[in-house]
Amino acid sequence: MLANSFGVFLMRQNMLSFPTALIEAARIDGSTETRTFFKIILPNVKPALGALVIYMFTSMWNNFMWPLIILGSKTKYTFPVALAMLDGNPTNKNYAVIMLATSIATLPILIIFLIFQKQFVAGVMGGSVKE
Repeated sequence: MLANSFGVFLMRQNMLSFPTALIEAARIDGSTETRTFFKIILPNVKPALGALVIYMFTSMWNNFMWPLIILGSKTKYTFPVALAMLDGNPTNKNYAVIMLATSIATLPILIIFLIFQKQFVAGVMGGSVKE
């Protein structure tokens, strides 16, 4: 579940838009392939990687059906599945607990977004600028 077709497509499109003149200039300057990758390509791909991290983390964190099918014991349920189990009793719902659990469930996504916010905005806006 760490890689999916969206991530492959996003990174492929980002790599295709990368100017080959930078790679050729690095080769002319005597840079090895490894050094070119880590010093030139990787820093320029960071916005797309940041956006991909946010998308993938949100997708994995909100995953509901797969853990519900695979996990047999209630002690191993993931947070979204356990949150859905709180809503089980239709006659006596404790809305305060449900709202608190929902607020806590959004905290990891918010923290990841705040960490990668600059890369996310640059990655999303990167394809919209025409050269």
